[in-house]
Amino acid sequence: MLQAWNTAPSTRNRRVLTSLVALLWGCSGDPVATPTASANSSNSAVLIVSSAATSASAAVEDSAAHAGRGDGSGGGQKGKRFGEAFAYVDGKPVGVLRYFELPQGLEPHDHTLLDGRKVPRYRVAEYLEALGVDLTKMKEVHFIGGRNRAAKLVASEIVKHREDLTFSFTRGEGGKARVHWPASGIEVNTTIDVIVAMSAFVELDPPKFDSQKRQYVNTDGSKIDGIPYAKPEESLRGTRVYLDGKLLGAVKRKRLPDSTLSPTYDPKKPRFSLDSYLKWVGADPAKVREIDLLQGDRVVARVPSSEWSKARTTAEFSVSPSSEGRISVHFPGASGESTLSASAMQVFQSKPAPARLAKAKVEAPTDGSNQPQEQNQDPAE
Repeated sequence: MLQAWNTAPSTRNRRVLTSLVALLWGCSGDPVATPTASANSSNSAVLIVSSAATSASAAVEDSAAHAGRGDGSGGGQKGKRFGEAFAYVDGKPVGVLRYFELPQGLEPHDHTLLDGRKVPRYRVAEYLEALGVDLTKMKEVHFIGGRNRAAKLVASEIVKHREDLTFSFTRGEGGKARVHWPASGIEVNTTIDVIVAMSAFVELDPPKFDSQKRQYVNTDGSKIDGIPYAKPEESLRGTRVYLDGKLLGAVKRKRLPDSTLSPTYDPKKPRFSLDSYLKWVGADPAKVREIDLLQGDRVVARVPSSEWSKARTTAEFSVSPSSEGRISVHFPGASGESTLSASAMQVFQSKPAPARLAKAKVEAPTDGSNQPQEQNQDPAE
């Protein structure tokens, strides 16, 4: 049985109007179940999604591309451009500082505020280690903030302040990542608040940063555009894909092999098989425990193994030439096909989904019309 949020956006005004409906897998003569708005357990036999009508998928993607409430995109306020907070190691993107995209196994620690309230904080040292960084070999880590400022720390300072150099999210379980600096005793050239990007340098030498010009420079003084050592082909623009909590990369339409094409392939409207794509990136579709689709800080679909086993032969996705190359996932159903775009896809095969994701309710997608907007721009580009 499939229960879903159904969104039917107008292509004229590009707004997404949500209404609650029940969609059924299998025979159309089956009784309609009472719909529900959330699924708090990854073991549930019910697939809950926030879906869009096929005829309006382009409008949904366009809305998502300009949304703001934690969907990682938008135009910015008064010209400000805040991209996803990507984490790099020697120029290679290895993570995104978003609540539902934190590394597997990273847990928060309680921090007591002056008024006695306890709030969650994440330790920078533990975050780097969860990404696979060996702190004993790391040379420096740079926090890039707004207005092109960079706070540089040598590895020994990260180790020294393992417990009191932390970060949190501006909306608790969503929003931008921001640094919380130790009260004293840390050696750093400057401090930043909201993190635009984080770069660790392990094998490669840390680049020089001109604090006056606020830019990275080569040894000859020439400007370095974007993130040092980052390769354009490894950009995370588009839908990010994780396997068991590890970032594999982003979907790139031009790099998808023919083996991932759907049996329903039409040159005018190309679609790809989700099952074949998972095989291509190294997953075993037959062993998938759960798939979660994210739109920024929203879980918009949770597909447990029981429902995936029904959908895997027919589930497809398409890649929009707009919307920063995000994918739209298409799930078949007796009442029609459900479609929604995703900024990230979490696939769990060998490990269960972490509690922060498994316990999150499934929400309807948003066009972010009443939220501060953020620019979905990979700093490496």
